[in-house]
Amino acid sequence: MTLQEGVEIPSSIVNDKPVNKNVQGITEKNYERQLQNWDDFVQAYGPRSVDSLEDLKEYVLRLGMAMRAGLRPDQKLAAKGIKSYWKKFTAGYNRERGTIPKDHLLSVTRLIEPRGALGKLLNLVADTGPRRHATAEVLTWAGEFSWTLDWKIFARPRLRIDHWAVLQAAAFTAARISDYIESSARYQSNVGLHYKVTFAARHCFKP
Repeated sequence: MTLQEGVEIPSSIVNDKPVNKNVQGITEKNYERQLQNWDDFVQAYGPRSVDSLEDLKEYVLRLGMAMRAGLRPDQKLAAKGIKSYWKKFTAGYNRERGTIPKDHLLSVTRLIEPRGALGKLLNLVADTGPRRHATAEVLTWAGEFSWTLDWKIFARPRLRIDHWAVLQAAAFTAARISDYIESSARYQSNVGLHYKVTFAARHCFKP
């Protein structure tokens, strides 16, 4: 390699800091929001540390109580909400500030399960229930969102068109199109629908 004379080396790139996983901008904002919740907790209730399991338990308890604000004691609260906040907080903290002990992560995760002690206190319920099928209104909303409100920038513009085409195909056809797509996407993987295309030729004979 030929040495480059006079090249300025940016310290923001070339340094001893570990390189984090590249994530979408909306994901970074979600991380920042949960880290701010932790900072507010520390500011309001004194010095706290992620190295203390007791502090982490108190944090999720107060977070859960805030989520229950305005609900009657007998009302249920979906577990997926507090689980989502907890995952985003831990991911953001590990990304920006350091690691949280793995045994602490496991303990708090068990604590906020519906059958866990905090889950029972908060009246959490598992994220299961009757299956809700999409309606014409849902499909219309999905189209409007995809074409007018979606923040995602695709690598190629045609991917958005393909995505919308697949949604319409799934809505307007009774065929097992998902199996067809999976079969073509995973060639020779023995996954998906196995089918054979045959053609019939009609012959006309003159008397």
